[in-house]
Formats: sequence, structure tokens, C-alpha cells
Amino acid sequence: MTKDIAKLFSARALKHRSPVCRWLTEHYAEIVAQFRNQARPAWTALAETAADAGVRDKGEQLYSKDAVRMAWKQLERDMSRSGQHPSAVAPSNPPPVTTQQTAPPTPVRPAQTPQPAASPTRPRHTFRVATFKEDT
Repeated sequence: MTKDIAKLFSARALKHRSPVCRWLTEHYAEIVAQFRNQARPAWTALAETAADAGVRDKGEQLYSKDAVRMAWKQLERDMSRSGQHPSAVAPSNPPPVTTQQTAPPTPVRPAQTPQPAASPTRPRHTFRVATFKEDT
């Protein structure tokens, strides 16, 4: 019963969002999985995928890659505020644990700051108030 209420509430909350934001929310898990496989998000490909799915704005225009990127960033901000962000969730495939013994790390000496080279003594420039010649 409570899941029905949660679905109704989230549907009403998304009602006033743009169609691309609603589409990104519905397919969030799939998109995040694809982004993890890429060095950097392919916004053009995501915009084309949304267009293929029939996502259009109020004027029946396709969303640009920049509009999709901004909607995605807004969605991530909203999800991080509500605690649903995937970075807060543990990864599904944890890294393997190795039991091999390794040598203790060698101590690192603190970096020494280089001393400025001794420069020949030069007179220091002093600034004075400018004086103007009178027109003759």
C-alpha cells in the first residue's frame, strides 16, 4: 500500500518537470550504467536516444545535447539532496580482496623547499609622485 502512495507522489512531483527530465528519471539506472563505461558522458548520443524515444519539448522540438546535460545535472542535484544519489549506494561489484603480503611502504622524506638563489644586491626601485613640467 505504501509503495502505491510513493509512486503516486513521485508521479505528481515529476508532473511539473520537463519531458526530458521525466524521461531521464525513468531511465536513470540504465543511463548511469552506460556512463560508468565511458570516459566522459556522450551528451549528443543521450540527446539522440531521447529523440528516438519520442521525447520532445512543448513546441515539439528535439532537445539539444546542452539541454539534456543541464537536465541531467539538475536530476543529479535533486537526487543527491534526497539521498538517492548512486555515489551514496555501495557498488554492486566490490573490488576483490587480495591476501598477498606486501613489503611495508618506505618512509617518505618531506620535500625540501628550495632556497632562493643569492642575487647580487640591486637598488630597490622606489615610486614617487609624478611632477609635470609647466608649459612655457
